[in-house]
Amino acid sequence: MKRKVFVFLLAGLLASWQLAAQGVEVSGAERGQLMARVSQKAAAVNAISCKFTQVKQSPMLANEAVSKGRMQYTKPDKLVWQYTAPVSYTFAVAGDSVSTSSPSRSPMRMMKGMSQLIVGSVSGSALFDERMFATAIYKEKSGYRCEMTPRRRDMQRLFGKITMTVDAQTLMVTTVVLHESDGATTTIVFSDMEVR
Repeated sequence: MKRKVFVFLLAGLLASWQLAAQGVEVSGAERGQLMARVSQKAAAVNAISCKFTQVKQSPMLANEAVSKGRMQYTKPDKLVWQYTAPVSYTFAVAGDSVSTSSPSRSPMRMMKGMSQLIVGSVSGSALFDERMFATAIYKEKSGYRCEMTPRRRDMQRLFGKITMTVDAQTLMVTTVVLHESDGATTTIVFSDMEVR
């Protein structure tokens, strides 16, 4: 009997730890307030400069691929994404115009879609674009985890889900995880962020 009670209590404790690790979903008025705070913060941002580390994990790769670089965003829609290691590569976006530092193997349409996602991630606007994503937001210890499921077919071909982590204090996106349709994941972590 004591063993059954112990097992039951242990199972309950493990279940509560699992729920705590998943976070609590933000909904209703709290979600509306968060959306307003993020939108207000994004409206006050004129430029962002930061470093990033990008880690690609794929069933097709023997080891994870790690890239580093710098990102610069200037309101409303200028972005320079510069890889500095292990190879040097830059793509820049200004409105609907996309340019690269070398011939791209990716179609420009895909590059434009990716740049819209990056600009939306940095500015926070992608979190609440209900035409592009179904978004569930979870409150966690250090901020919010936003799980975004693409609604547009062009995005669905690329990603099954996108997870963004938003810092509770700065309301800035600190991590983006792209869960790709082929089973690969790309994790981008932003650091040394300067906001003007």
